[in-house]
Amino acid sequence: AEYMGSAFSEHKRSTKSSYVNKEQFKSAIEKDLRILKKAFSGDFTIKDFQGFKDSIGEIVDEIRHIKGGKNAEYIPQLKKMDPNYFGVSVCTVDGQRALFGDATVPFTIQSATKPL
Repeated sequence: AEYMGSAFSEHKRSTKSSYVNKEQFKSAIEKDLRILKKAFSGDFTIKDFQGFKDSIGEIVDEIRHIKGGKNAEYIPQLKKMDPNYFGVSVCTVDGQRALFGDATVPFTIQSATKPL
């Protein structure tokens, strides 16, 4: 799915147009036919993705008010960040995506890249 987005973005940059012809469309999707098949047949990893999103949204709402700890001051990028931001981003292996809270706010990945 990521490839499709980048292929269409590249087309738009190169032609200044949002329209693609049949060959351009075919070229953009050919690497992602499996994901399209799943999308059209509803065969996703999480069958009830809306229910899943609702559950994650409830958890985010429940815990986003919790304050504690502080940003590491020995890492300049973290020291500059507003500690009140809280966001969650979910992407399944087959491209189902959901954002919660401040997930669209740019942030540094210092100390956030450790495996869970």
